[in-house]
Amino acid sequence: MNVVSRMGRLAMVAVPALMLAACADMRVDRMNQVNMAGDDFNHRLARDYKDLSNYEAHQMYDWPSAVNFADKSTAAANGRAVQPSDPAQYRIKGDDKKAELTAARQRLMSALAAGAATKAPGPAARAQVNYDCWVEQQAEGWQFDHIAACKDGFWRALQVVEGGPAAPPVAQLPSRPFLVFFDWDKSNLTADARQVLDQVIARERSSNQGIQLVGHADRSGPDNYNMKLSQRRADSVKAYLVRNGIAAGRITTEAHGEREPLVQTADGVREPQNRRVAINLMSRAPGV
Repeated sequence: MNVVSRMGRLAMVAVPALMLAACADMRVDRMNQVNMAGDDFNHRLARDYKDLSNYEAHQMYDWPSAVNFADKSTAAANGRAVQPSDPAQYRIKGDDKKAELTAARQRLMSALAAGAATKAPGPAARAQVNYDCWVEQQAEGWQFDHIAACKDGFWRALQVVEGGPAAPPVAQLPSRPFLVFFDWDKSNLTADARQVLDQVIARERSSNQGIQLVGHADRSGPDNYNMKLSQRRADSVKAYLVRNGIAAGRITTEAHGEREPLVQTADGVREPQNRRVAINLMSRAPGV
């Protein structure tokens, strides 16, 4: 009786989670069916939110964020006014971070009020979507390379909108990474992993950007073993990229073992999302 009762409670927890993911996936899928052709501000905004939504859904598995950006994308494509995120509605740690985001939003709102959406629709849209990305990442508060990339993208786009001086050149800036996942205690690539890597290859084959591979493991084994396992995973990804036309000299690998989990767990727990390689595409700033 106790076993049945426990299984029932687990099912009650699992079913709503599955339903939430399925519902979110439907909303993202509906967004992807919307016609977003056009060079005006709203359609550019819709396409940029669409890219961010798909990334959150299919790379980060962050369904609440994916749905938020999907709804904004669809609303913009349908001609409705979409406001940048209000940091006051997020749980952001640190008064300095809150103040920085609030001041940045005021700058953005002033630029939009002055006609930026008409004068510079592309940069204005990029500024707003990067700002929302910055707010979302700052609220999560742990993926510091993502925070930096979104923040930098916002300020660069806003400087174009405002007609001010260009930002200081940065040799390399990390984009939001692709992620590939692995079976437990394995370093060979799954079919899903190869599909993700094929996207990277199609995007990067004609580029000269650097590619950083960071291997990770869950906490189900000894720390020293997991460090070696995460390196084998990074090496497996590198080998696949090289076999398919990416120059080996463009690729660096790192092993972080179990130190930086996507999902916090107790020691010894098998967690699929922590068995991964992050693929950071190191974007060069214009003119560098």
